[in-house]
Amino acid sequence: MFIGPGIFYVKRGKRPMGKTHLHLPVTYLAFVLWLGLAPFSGAFGEDRALPLIEKPVLDSIDIRADTQKKIDAWEKEKARLVSRYDELGRDNKRLKERLGELSGRAKKLESLNRSLEKRIADSVKISQELRPFLVSVYDRVYKFVQSDLPFLATERRERLDRFKRALDDPSKGVNDAFKRMMETLFAEADYGNSCEVYQDKVSLDGRDMLVNVFRLGRVALFCCTPDGRVAGYFNVAGSKWNTLPSGWNHEIGTAVEMVPKTRSLRRA
Repeated sequence: MFIGPGIFYVKRGKRPMGKTHLHLPVTYLAFVLWLGLAPFSGAFGEDRALPLIEKPVLDSIDIRADTQKKIDAWEKEKARLVSRYDELGRDNKRLKERLGELSGRAKKLESLNRSLEKRIADSVKISQELRPFLVSVYDRVYKFVQSDLPFLATERRERLDRFKRALDDPSKGVNDAFKRMMETLFAEADYGNSCEVYQDKVSLDGRDMLVNVFRLGRVALFCCTPDGRVAGYFNVAGSKWNTLPSGWNHEIGTAVEMVPKTRSLRRA
């Protein structure tokens, strides 16, 4: 066995172990062991002293090698963790920015939601207040039509029926009923500002006959047969049609010819 500065040579049997570089503590350990066992080398011989020095040195080498492996493994793991930490930091930054955007949108949506809730509440309140008004309008228009001149009875009745169905159908809401009310009021108002001629069957002095009815606004109703031989008018006081003297036939016939017979289509 020979110990030099920082280098340790060991013979194991007849086969050399080779050259191993040791750190300073290992060299000192080997040197101390050699000094301690040197007096006994003569007594015990080299073969008996060598194992006492060799085993601690080899154990120290193995421990150092194992420690270095653990250090290398930890350095690798630490690098991975640092990289992951940086990646998570970037993700966290992006998520914070996204959270800020979503928070802003959430505030806007909350404001919009409150606005919509208020509008819905106002709409419900208006509907509750408007429906009784619409019902009263319907009743008034219905009574008015019943007491008015009997022109276009089918058209006016159907319009009132649509108005009534809209009032009675809760699934349609108050909007449809309001639309039907305005349709009815505009149509009835328009009758007072227009003249028209249309064909209808009337009971003239107890006789049913087909005539051309001449409506003069809401002021009066006249009629004459298609051949112009019979003319009449609606007697409001008696609520019936009466025949006019034959001298009126020409004037009524002329008025009927002056008014266009083609009526403008009214929206249903």
